[in-house]
Amino acid sequence: MSNHVLSPDERFLAYYDKLREEVNTAYTHYEICKHLREIRSTRRDEFSEALTFFSVTMNSNLFSTVMSINRFIDTQKDSLYLDVFFEFIRNNLSLFSTAAYKKRLLKSGVDGEDCEHWVKLHRDITAEMVEKDRAKVESLPVNNLKVWRDKKLAHIEKDLVTKSVDVMKEFPVTVQEIDTIIITLHEILDRYRVAYDGVQWRLGLPPTKHQIEYVMDALLFYRQSGRNRK
Repeated sequence: MSNHVLSPDERFLAYYDKLREEVNTAYTHYEICKHLREIRSTRRDEFSEALTFFSVTMNSNLFSTVMSINRFIDTQKDSLYLDVFFEFIRNNLSLFSTAAYKKRLLKSGVDGEDCEHWVKLHRDITAEMVEKDRAKVESLPVNNLKVWRDKKLAHIEKDLVTKSVDVMKEFPVTVQEIDTIIITLHEILDRYRVAYDGVQWRLGLPPTKHQIEYVMDALLFYRQSGRNRK
């Protein structure tokens, strides 16, 4: 086992990379789920060719979305949730200062003139900003998603089954709520990474909708070929 103690920079990047991975996972899976739900009505014939496959795919992608979002708000002692991340940021504000940012740019090879341009646009992270982001997370509509995970997805509760309670109907979550959660988490992570070294992530990759459309077009071609062979 390595005895290497991570520096504050290494710890920030490790925290950021793991949290970013979860946001990207939630976003990608939810985009797949949403688009499949849309084409269930707009491309009904193609959808019906593999109804079981697409239905299971929608459910599994929704499951992945919910589980990724819940990892951010999980308060178990051994989990990396956003409160731990915020605490680290607040205790290491110097990592996100203009001086530290400029030093990283120069070290990465950015020339002096370009460096000064970006340094002028830099915004230091403050304790007040951290607290505002913490408040944003606390106000997110995640309560019903917690119920979905705890009572429906993570395990099946006997009382709910015997009482015929449909958890997802009793504790509804809208598309807009999940979108808001994912976008908010993305923006928060982006704020700290941009302040650290200017690296910014753009949501929207990979192009999942186009990939699904390729599959639907292939099914359409299959259906049309079958009719032509008769």
